[in-house]
Amino acid sequence: MTENDYQRLPYLVRFEDHSVIKETYARQLNQITLEGHLLQPNDRPSKTLLVFMHPSGLMHYLPMPIAMATMADPRWLDPTIDPNDRKPNWCFMGNPQMVNNAPAGLARFCTLRSWLSQWSYDLSCANGPACAKRISVPTLVIGNTAGDGCTPSHTKRIFEAIASADKTKRMIQGATHYYFGQPDKLESR
Repeated sequence: MTENDYQRLPYLVRFEDHSVIKETYARQLNQITLEGHLLQPNDRPSKTLLVFMHPSGLMHYLPMPIAMATMADPRWLDPTIDPNDRKPNWCFMGNPQMVNNAPAGLARFCTLRSWLSQWSYDLSCANGPACAKRISVPTLVIGNTAGDGCTPSHTKRIFEAIASADKTKRMIQGATHYYFGQPDKLESR
């Protein structure tokens, strides 16, 4: 099929999700909405649908590698590594072993450019401490003592790197990464 043989029709796929592994940003709603494009050939009907988890601009037209084990961090299995109040064998997306092997997950499907930008050790633009060095305005850093998405070393490195002399670090006792089921913690931040 060449570019002129079909049309890309915008398409939204929305469904309820009551599984153990939840899509990160709609976990509490038990809803998932995915952007997609229906590939409609000009000469026949089609049910082929391309789905994009987090599209940005036209980058979703590039080939999409499949990234596995994006939650493969030993801290999620062993709470004695970078310790806090988190429970063992758990991360903000659920059981890390299930999350790493599931068909959907954090950055599971993304463009090569977006993967390199976020996950590549050498090429990533996502370097919190390096970026924090450029912060010169008053800053509040919030850490969660039961954080299952960011551990104490993350909070410490970001806080210490901030260039502003006017900075405050606040720790929320017992709070997890997204405060799910913890409205009291959310209100206290």
